[in-house]
Amino acid sequence: YDFPYDFKISATNIDAFTQSADRRYEKFQKAKEYLIKSGQEDAISVFPEADIELQKSISDKFKNDSIFRTRRDVSPQARQATRTIALDAAFYAKQEKEIRNVIKTAIADLQYD
Repeated sequence: YDFPYDFKISATNIDAFTQSADRRYEKFQKAKEYLIKSGQEDAISVFPEADIELQKSISDKFKNDSIFRTRRDVSPQARQATRTIALDAAFYAKQEKEIRNVIKTAIADLQYD
């Protein structure tokens, strides 16, 4: 997520994420242990170990706090000033300009008649 403000994550989503992270971490740890015991340590490098540990770390934080905190340094006033801009905003601005031009032309034509 790349939100400019902090937000609460629902309990349902927190539970799903943390359960998934816990299962993934546990399976990785068992696989890693097996590979070490069986002399196949080199095979551990094919696993995304850093990603698994990061997911587990984030999961553990969310178990105690369901607020996603932004990494951006934004003041509360700036957060309130933000707004969503429609993806079609440029389209409507162009349409409005064209309509104004048509009205101007119509008024100018009426003045000469």
